[in-house]
Amino acid sequence: MHVGIWDNRALDTDSERLVRYFMHRLPKTTPSVPTSGMSRQINSLSSDLQDEVESNSLLEGEVGREATSRENRNSAQPLNPSANLLKWIALVALVVQNSGLAIVMRYTFLLASATHDRYIPSTAVLNAEILKLAISAVACFVFDCQQSQEKFINMLHTEMFIHYRDFVKLFVPSILYTVQNSLQYFSMQCLSAPVFQVLYQMKIITTAMFSVLLLAKRLSSVQWGSIVALTLGVACVQLSQVSNSSENKSNSFAGFVSVILGCMTSGFAGVYFEMVLKSTSASVWLRNIQLSLIGIAMSLVSTLSLYLTILSNVAFRSLATSEIPQRSLHAVSWLDTTPGSGE
Repeated sequence: MHVGIWDNRALDTDSERLVRYFMHRLPKTTPSVPTSGMSRQINSLSSDLQDEVESNSLLEGEVGREATSRENRNSAQPLNPSANLLKWIALVALVVQNSGLAIVMRYTFLLASATHDRYIPSTAVLNAEILKLAISAVACFVFDCQQSQEKFINMLHTEMFIHYRDFVKLFVPSILYTVQNSLQYFSMQCLSAPVFQVLYQMKIITTAMFSVLLLAKRLSSVQWGSIVALTLGVACVQLSQVSNSSENKSNSFAGFVSVILGCMTSGFAGVYFEMVLKSTSASVWLRNIQLSLIGIAMSLVSTLSLYLTILSNVAFRSLATSEIPQRSLHAVSWLDTTPGSGE
């Protein structure tokens, strides 16, 4: 019994398909067929059609199971060795960067305190944004544009001016990242490097929280348990910093609050940046170029405003002593001072 000829026809319902099938199979002399014979013929045809539908369903089920098993085998295959190596390199670089940042920042503050040669933290934030812009531009030129200068310029023009709405979206995470970097330096002035490093791991908690709220991600019970354990560890570290000195208490509390604000801005900015990346087709290197440009503008405005404030204060205090040239020159020289370096 072959009924496959009806599979490619656009029938509205199964009942219409069944009726047309019966009309096709019944003999042309249908009126002369007795009623009981016609009923038996209809029942026979219906039974044959039902058997064929069941066989087709079984065949489709086997095909689906085979496709599923093939996908499972493909997913169970090990990753490419080069991709696995890249993951380990990124992990090691991230560990070195996070641990080294706290140590270097603390060293610059201690050195500045010993030599009485202070620097304004906004200059360090500005230098970091410039360095990030250079690295992102080189990576985008090499990996995304295949070292083609024309393609690189066209890509920048397209993403900056034609698709400007996506560029505007990056103002939110870029401003938050700039604020976060400034809060890091303030926190480091109030806390020691190990305490800062432990407390700053709260950004894992804030990132998970914003991922659940904004990206609707689901965390497993193990992940929630890890977040709770991390929260308890941070709380224990903070309690261990409580001392009898009121000055130390105020510094510790101010550093703790600044760390919380930094973790909140970092978590929200990271999740928001992920949303922007998923909604557009641009590469992460190009988006980092745009983030760096906005960050440089914000840091530059902050740095210039602080230096103008310093110059105005120095000029106001020096009117009676005629020390404006020397002290103003010393204040302006801070603009070229990098963290931990001399004039």
